[in-house]
Amino acid sequence: MPARCVARAVEMVQCKTINEKAIAHAEIVIEGELVPNVRVREDQNTHTGRAMPEFPGYTGEAKEAIPVIKVKAVTHRTQPIWRTTVGPGEEHVNMAGIPTEASILDMVERAMPGQITQRLRPLGRRRQTTGGTAI
Repeated sequence: MPARCVARAVEMVQCKTINEKAIAHAEIVIEGELVPNVRVREDQNTHTGRAMPEFPGYTGEAKEAIPVIKVKAVTHRTQPIWRTTVGPGEEHVNMAGIPTEASILDMVERAMPGQITQRLRPLGRRRQTTGGTAI
């Protein structure tokens, strides 16, 4: 895909520690290898039985055995651009809240028809009330 954006071949270079190629002008390159025949519990440090939460805050049961990656080198451009999605931040929660709210309202309406009469708007912080049962 990157080659299509610039209409020329993507320049590749040899990695520093493994026999693979990396994009020559990548912001950051993490070189590593999967350790053969080695697996660890996903919650090996916390022993909670729970997986590390995904960015919107969802979690699940820890996997019994996940692969181990041994990082061998990290290289980067001078002052690389580091984009990250760390959450759940307000933007992620608000974005996820739109379809989540629609799903919840639909389920409540099917379970208790006509009972949804009040809701709190997450961004405007205004109440909308028309009487009846508030949720």
